[in-house]
Amino acid sequence: MFDIGFFELVLLAIVGLLVLGPERLPHAVRMTTAYLGKIRRAVLDVREEFEREVNIQEMQQRIKDQVKESGLSDTQQSLAELQKQIEDHHDIGGSSNQEEPKQTIEHKVKEPPHST
Repeated sequence: MFDIGFFELVLLAIVGLLVLGPERLPHAVRMTTAYLGKIRRAVLDVREEFEREVNIQEMQQRIKDQVKESGLSDTQQSLAELQKQIEDHHDIGGSSNQEEPKQTIEHKVKEPPHST
């Protein structure tokens, strides 16, 4: 993250010791490292969330491509048209067509012969 070498760290410690003094320097170092840790975790969380979103979008695109390649949408469209034709056919016939199948089914079912 930061490209700081040993010489820079020693120089920073000397300047911090001169500015803050020996009493406040340990507390300042602890607070600085705590803030850097929080910043690092926040950056990692944002990166992970971004990668998750990108992966989700890639998967959605792959699924769309596979549906197009498989012709599944054409099949769904054909089924929807067929369902509409069936519904139109039932609407044209009215209520009399709906009663006829019941009658034909009732006529087909025969009672078993009674044995005497």
